[in-house]
Amino acid sequence: MRSSTRRSTAYVTRYIAGIPAYLQQFNETEDLATNAMRTVLRQGAPLCDEPRFLMMEELREPQVYFSICRAIANGHGRPNEIAQAAGLRDRGAVGPYLVALQEMKLVERRTPATVRNPERSRQGLYRLADPFFRFWFRFVYPNRAALEAGDAELVWSRKVEPHLAQHVAGAFEEACREHLLLLNREGRLSATYDRIGGWWRGPTEVDLVGIADDGEVLLPECKWSTKPVGTDVLDALKDKLRHVVADVDMKTTGIGFALFSRSGFTAALRRRARVESIHLFTVEEVLRG
Repeated sequence: MRSSTRRSTAYVTRYIAGIPAYLQQFNETEDLATNAMRTVLRQGAPLCDEPRFLMMEELREPQVYFSICRAIANGHGRPNEIAQAAGLRDRGAVGPYLVALQEMKLVERRTPATVRNPERSRQGLYRLADPFFRFWFRFVYPNRAALEAGDAELVWSRKVEPHLAQHVAGAFEEACREHLLLLNREGRLSATYDRIGGWWRGPTEVDLVGIADDGEVLLPECKWSTKPVGTDVLDALKDKLRHVVADVDMKTTGIGFALFSRSGFTAALRRRARVESIHLFTVEEVLRG
């Protein structure tokens, strides 16, 4: 297997498997499909029913919790969206279930990085905290009938593989966030940022935003693409700057940009990055920490 393929498999298995106990089940010398069949999709696989067993042991009304987790795994982050997708009567009905899932560290609530008091914000979005649970509730739980019938290969080829790049892109964004937090703690960025997280308002979103208490702002973008990232991505990110700055609750004193890429960067972007002092990060750098 080529080294680039090994790196890709290592990255994807790391950010699908999640916690170390699950990650240990994966073999980085095997391709992703083989790993998924052996560890998750086939009946009797070591992780095939792990989330279901955990939740049935710990929670009453497990089917309601399963429906909520499935809704969140499919991109429904607001309480009213989750309630509707899970078949609950209204936003208020989903609240106690979300609290219980948060207490179990299975679900977390995030707000835009510009929000100073997250607990009071109405902009919060819920997400499954563990990568494996996100994978399981998106691809395994909805297809359990086919998997129980022994159709693991069919589920992989028709239900998982066509959507895997989009799914892993979200995991890549989370890995980029973790990497920025590490660099920030170690003082390896151009400023020290007090808040690092995503940002959204209406239809406009930015993968990550860093905000320092002195008004310094960092805008990173994360691209899980098979093509090298070019200057068009940087220009599109800069177009979003005014929306973010308008939402920052202090005077902006400086702006920085960063780009993360699965497949590297074009020569033109590297030239601009040197001139404009833009941080560029590859998958290899994220994995190394």
